[in-house]
Amino acid sequence: MMLIAVHAIDDAAAQRQPHYDAHKAHLARAADYDVKLVIGGPLLGDDSQTAIGSLMIFEAADNASVVRFNADDPFRQSGVWRSVHVAQFDRRT
Repeated sequence: MMLIAVHAIDDAAAQRQPHYDAHKAHLARAADYDVKLVIGGPLLGDDSQTAIGSLMIFEAADNASVVRFNADDPFRQSGVWRSVHVAQFDRRT
């Protein structure tokens, strides 16, 4: 298993709330995609309150599993995230 990071930046932060419950429900189904959410949460703007994206670390056998999982995320499908980058993460601490 390896750690995979998903770094997503919002394009439409105002659209987050209507899709938040569906996003959380999707995260709860990670095992259906053979991935495990290790840690995740919103990235915040300079005001320490406004969500400007998301950062999630998953445990998975490969990048492809996380890419498939992320493609089905309601935030991704609804256009909340402007950009999404998926990469292997090397935990050192």
